Order: sequence, then C-alpha cells, then structure tokens
Amino acid sequence: MSPRIPALQVVAALATLGAAAVHFAVAADHWSAWWGYGVQFIAAALIQLGWAITALTSRSRPLLGAGVALQAVFVGAWAFTRTLGQPIGPAAGVAEPVGTPGALTVLLELTAIVGALLVMTTSAAPRPARPRYLAGVGTGGVAVLAATSFAVLTAISGGHHGTGGHHGTGGHHGADSRQGNSHQDEPVPEKPGTGHHEHDELVQHLRVGEPGRVGQ
Repeated sequence: MSPRIPALQVVAALATLGAAAVHFAVAADHWSAWWGYGVQFIAAALIQLGWAITALTSRSRPLLGAGVALQAVFVGAWAFTRTLGQPIGPAAGVAEPVGTPGALTVLLELTAIVGALLVMTTSAAPRPARPRYLAGVGTGGVAVLAATSFAVLTAISGGHHGTGGHHGTGGHHGADSRQGNSHQDEPVPEKPGTGHHEHDELVQHLRVGEPGRVGQ
C-alpha cells in the first residue's frame, strides 16, 4: 500500500470496511424479517465498501468529505432507530435497544469520520517515516479487525436480534412468540386411566423391580 495515502485515511477506510462487513453479516436475517430491512443493510454495506476501496487507492478532499457525510448518515440512522424506531416496515415506531453489534458498527463509523476529518485538516503535514507509517496502519488495522470480528461473531450467533445494525427489526419475533405461547397455556386433557394415581403406582413398582400397570 502506497505511503502517499495517509495512515489515518487507511485506518478510516479499514474501519468502513469493518462496518460494511457487519452490515453484510446481518443482511440476510433482516431480509427474513422484512425485505425492506434487508435492502437497507445491503445498500449500506455496498456504499461503505465502495467508499473504502476508493479511499485506499486515491486521495482527495471531496472523497474524504463524502466519506464523512455518508458515515454521519449511517450513525444518524442508528440513533434514530434507537430513539424513535424504524419509520417503515413491521417494526415501525418501535425503539430498539442498544446492542453490541450495532454499537461496534457505530464505533467503526465514528472512527472513519474522525480519521477522514483529521486527514482533511492536516493535509499539509509532512509524511511520517515508513516504520512509523506502518506502525500506525498496523495498530489501527488490528483494532478495527478485533472490533469487526467481535461484532460479526456476535451478530451471526443471534446477538443482533432487536439490538444490532442501524435499522431495528428485533420486533419481528414478538408476534410469533405471543401466538406460540397462547397455545401453551391451554390445559391438556388427561387420558382415562393415566392420572396421577396410576403414575405414582408405576413409579413405585419400578423402584421395587415389579412390573408396572398402565391404563388398566
């Protein structure tokens, strides 16, 4: 990777790649909740992926400014769904709790914003020596990789339901759970001859090694 790309810009691009990875990881499950939520996550991931690849290969103030604006939109969308809920879909109006995958995704996006802003405001700074440059990129890359890995693993293990990503869809299981529980409360009629007396008698016979009687 060329040292002409500032180390902070590289870290910002890597953080954006991490956020895109999390969005890709949870897109399928959100699609199963409602196709509109899946489209939102896929679109966010593709936009972030495109910006990150471009930021790793070129340097310009308009590119950095666009990255800051895009990440700010994603962070704002996350805050909106955690306070007012989704504006559309089956989970509309239901505020989502803050979960680990979503919080780490926002942290990655904020890292990208800070990195891009620092590059824009320090563009006249001299290039660091190659060892220092590689150390900065390596440290930032390891931190981004750790946060991304933890967020993705938590998300695919089920931790993102109702807590992950920018667009809350955790409520899509609520109706199914309530419908399922409504049947569990109904009493199950006992079959004739298999009440508690016969059950206790069977247990007693099994303990003493005698043949039990069921439903005589």
